[in-house]
Amino acid sequence: MKQIKLFSILMMLVLCCGTVFAQGITITGTITDAKTSESLPGASVVLKGTTQGTISDMDGKYSISATPGATLVISYIGYDTKEVKVGNHNVINVTLSEDSQSIDEVVIVGASMKKSDLTGAISHVDAKVLEERPVTTVNEALQGRVAGVLITKGTRPGDDSSIKIRGVNTINSGSDPIYVVDGLVMGNGYGGFNAINVNDVASVQVLKDASATALYGSRGANGVVLITTKKGKIGEGRVTYDGWVGFSKITQRPKTLNAQQLFDLRVDAFANGYMHDNPTANRQDYIDNTLMKTNTAFSDAEFETYRSGKSYNWLDEVISSGFQQNHSVSFSNATEKNNVYISFDYANIDGLIGDSKEKKYSGRVNAESMIKPWLKIGTNSSFSRTENNLPTDDVYDKALNANPLLNPEPFRDPSTRYTWDYLTLYYRVHNEGNNNDYNPFNSQEVARERARNRFLSSNYININPIEGLNIRSTFALDVSSQTWFEYTPSYIQEAIRHYNGDARAKHERWSQLNWQWDNTITYDKTINKHRMNFLFGTSTTKNTENYTKAQGDRFASDDLLWNDLKGAAANDKKELDSDFKGNTLVSVLGRVNYNYDLRYYLTATARYDGSSKFAEGHRWGVLPSFSAAWDVTNEAFMEDQTIFDRLKMRVGYGVVGNQDIENYAYRTLYFSSVSNGEASYATSGLRGTPAITW
Repeated sequence: MKQIKLFSILMMLVLCCGTVFAQGITITGTITDAKTSESLPGASVVLKGTTQGTISDMDGKYSISATPGATLVISYIGYDTKEVKVGNHNVINVTLSEDSQSIDEVVIVGASMKKSDLTGAISHVDAKVLEERPVTTVNEALQGRVAGVLITKGTRPGDDSSIKIRGVNTINSGSDPIYVVDGLVMGNGYGGFNAINVNDVASVQVLKDASATALYGSRGANGVVLITTKKGKIGEGRVTYDGWVGFSKITQRPKTLNAQQLFDLRVDAFANGYMHDNPTANRQDYIDNTLMKTNTAFSDAEFETYRSGKSYNWLDEVISSGFQQNHSVSFSNATEKNNVYISFDYANIDGLIGDSKEKKYSGRVNAESMIKPWLKIGTNSSFSRTENNLPTDDVYDKALNANPLLNPEPFRDPSTRYTWDYLTLYYRVHNEGNNNDYNPFNSQEVARERARNRFLSSNYININPIEGLNIRSTFALDVSSQTWFEYTPSYIQEAIRHYNGDARAKHERWSQLNWQWDNTITYDKTINKHRMNFLFGTSTTKNTENYTKAQGDRFASDDLLWNDLKGAAANDKKELDSDFKGNTLVSVLGRVNYNYDLRYYLTATARYDGSSKFAEGHRWGVLPSFSAAWDVTNEAFMEDQTIFDRLKMRVGYGVVGNQDIENYAYRTLYFSSVSNGEASYATSGLRGTPAITW
């Protein structure tokens, strides 16, 4: 009988995420290392028995709502988890001690290895840990789970997350790690990592140092995130449903001036300026007889707010609670010869600012079949589609910097918000046509929609002709596309300020095709106490991208948004653009692992990379690495000690290169230009650098 794991709608509501459910007191504190007292950014703070939680910031500080009887569970990868009862405390500072335990996990770095055999710096997170949090992306699930890794989430649903492994490793080019999903190297563009359904992930390995990343050559210069997706388990077929709904809110807002503080600041600023020019004048007389008059430093509306003792926080007017839901169903089955895993996922996220929202649909098929005892074939394929409504940054930015002396009501009221007096936030003086302080309620009228599609497929054949020898060939595809539609109506300040009062419609489209062909031969051999592993391989990757843009101004009506681009009447402001580019990377790689008596470990790796991003004569680079380890706990003199579960010393050295630069940086490029109906070519003003290399 198939095992069915179903949650009722009632249970889903009980397991809602977000701190909005927590009532009582607000707990704040700082999480630090017990030995060094250094702050721990990205540590997880969760209310025990719930999915409600938060993450510590860059300074290790956190804030969470809880009841006095609650218990906080604080965890961080590489450290022991600690539980603290809230009681009547408002401030709870927590110190975490390093975890001395070491689990002998199997990791995948070109070929499977036990964690105890590793000499490089690698962190491992399995599915059980990833699924503890009610989140929709792997990056969010990894926050605070991996030491030395900083993940910064975007502010809107669908924003790409930023991930840095051991800081920023390069100055003049990309500093993000690469993501390897079932052997396929994928970029973080077009939603990248966000396209992976977190419920499909079996494990994640983060490779941090040069020795661990050496097999990935130039692409691994900033670290590597390896993802292995799930497979069916031998036994009865399984049908699994996992779902949750929840709410989110901003817990820490930037501190801004209130009305009284702004009033005092402006009075001081005007008075200081006056006294600088008139040092013998009476400061108080100037304040009483000049500044306190209308239209000198304050408008009538500002005086009205000041005299009434009110203060307005505009962020409260554009920020709301966000609603989230995620539903995932999977089907899996496996025998000794065949294995299949199929999943479908739906996520819906309403953002915190304006009408920001995201809908994501994804599906996956992982299948493997043993044709012969020595022959295995398989595929890991997935598709995802993400649809977003994305308000402009002006909604948040302008509300954050808005004048607390101004009542937001007439700026929000449809009967007044589009009139000249309320198109911008500040009192109108001088040249208002150049005022960039847009009304944030009107900025929400800028319609922006984005859709992303991504298809990933990694297909392999595995041959084991003799014991210890493995031959594997993998061909993978990464096909992605993105559309962007934007419309700025004619009646708001953005159009008045930048487009001469004309509405503007914009269409943009991107598409990318990336294929990768890897071939590896590995051989394992054990002779008495000597264990050896050899790997040799080749890899070829080709990437092509194209981009098109069409834009027009001045339409007969704002009702059709971007759907009537041919109706753009401003012929002199029509804009067309396109871009086509591509690159190729060819690599030869090798690695030797040696282990003597589970005590002494050596790893040597070399990769020979050739990239079309560099000019001829500079395209090839050798990237070697070496590492060694000593497992002290396996020595005879450590048999009777009880202090260490595992004590392992490690040293490594490696050279990495970075090819994350523009495709044709070594060339001086020409661009087309049109003037008075004549076409011509001109340079961008940037001269190519033929000698640029790794």
